[in-house]
Amino acid sequence: MTDRDRVRYVPIDILKAAAIIGVIWIHSFHRWGPPRFALQPLSHLLTAFAVPAFFFASGFLHCGPAASQGSVIMRRAKRLLVPYFVASVAALGYRHFLFHETITVAGAFFDLVTGSAWGIYYFVPLLVGAAVVLPLFARSQWVAIALFVVFSIMALACELGLVPLAPFWALRNPAWWWGYYLAGWLAATYYGRVARLGKPGRHLIGFVILGIIVIASTCTLFAPPRVWPGPYGAALRYLTIYSSIAAIVFLGFDASSRAAVRYLSEATYPIYLYHFFFTYTARQLSPYGELTTDLLALILGAVGSVTIVSLGRALLGRHARLIIG
Repeated sequence: MTDRDRVRYVPIDILKAAAIIGVIWIHSFHRWGPPRFALQPLSHLLTAFAVPAFFFASGFLHCGPAASQGSVIMRRAKRLLVPYFVASVAALGYRHFLFHETITVAGAFFDLVTGSAWGIYYFVPLLVGAAVVLPLFARSQWVAIALFVVFSIMALACELGLVPLAPFWALRNPAWWWGYYLAGWLAATYYGRVARLGKPGRHLIGFVILGIIVIASTCTLFAPPRVWPGPYGAALRYLTIYSSIAAIVFLGFDASSRAAVRYLSEATYPIYLYHFFFTYTARQLSPYGELTTDLLALILGAVGSVTIVSLGRALLGRHARLIIG
């Protein structure tokens, strides 16, 4: 157990709660292809922080003197991999029996290794890699900073198209995700300094960062749609992701702990693993129009996944975290 496992960090709880709501929103309303409604580019921009926030929060919470101990790393990997394996096997069975997809042994193995049982699981192998590998190198703050800079430059180069990657592998690019993990790790080392800023100082910084997000959102509203696949959209998205995470942390620093926020924070992993069963089914089988279908997917994704978490905890007791997350 690391030092940070024993402490509640309200801004991290708020960040994780906001991120999981953002994730369900994304998987309910966003589809591949051209924008389907006028505000969709803005919606993409404002929710783009969601999965990066999980890496940031993991890096923050993993930071500590014991983070690189073998027993801590193994326990952390087990808590990520066992629920992932259970959910992935359930997803493969769900796809086969409900949607009549042909699942081969080779295909199932590939899906498990690459996080593709549901496509949204892509981040789990990357998070496991970050949690297992990076604490071994980030024991020195200067090494952590150097790695963060390297990964961030590499990620931005990929975003700008300087390093072409197919969409499947772009989502699974460690350079992109491990930078967020290291950002959280470094934020944990500076947490005391942020505390010493005082509430007015933290709020001032938070509102300045919010101003950056407002400017980015305004640019999104008035920019032609054709710019978003290009460097302009990539750079703006990258800036907004970090700004969104920072704004939530600074403005949430002095907030009171709320039961609902704590629940969502503690349940982000199983909610992520199981909400897509409901959002995907709603979007595949709904007889209604697109907007109604998307709203239905949002409601079912939220209610269905929370129900699974609650039932799992009630039935499995202390084993629930290991089995469902």
